Amino acid sequence: MEEKKKERACYVLFFILTAVVHLIFYSPGMSVITNIVLIFLITVCYEGALKKKIFVTLLVYGTNMGCDLVSVHLLTDYSITGKVGECAAYITVLLLLICDVISEKILIKPANKKSRLN
Repeated sequence: MEEKKKERACYVLFFILTAVVHLIFYSPGMSVITNIVLIFLITVCYEGALKKKIFVTLLVYGTNMGCDLVSVHLLTDYSITGKVGECAAYITVLLLLICDVISEKILIKPANKKSRLN
């Protein structure tokens, strides 16, 4: 139960700090740094080696940015004005959900097969 509280606190802290940094600095560079540091903070809540936590942090952030790039470049007219359609945010979330389902199928399924064999 204590671990769940710690995990939830990390997620709430992530949300609050990313929002505050975005509102105060409104700088893409600061947002990137804040997101990467706070995603790493979330990985600290779980067991595992430091290398694995760094890898997971970069993988999560990279997947998020990849989905964002795909939705922005395929669905909007990204010109000099820099306006991105509202639909791109929803498509990004949909792409992240698809990536999550695919990664679950790849990572969880082999673990279930091993337990059935034993």
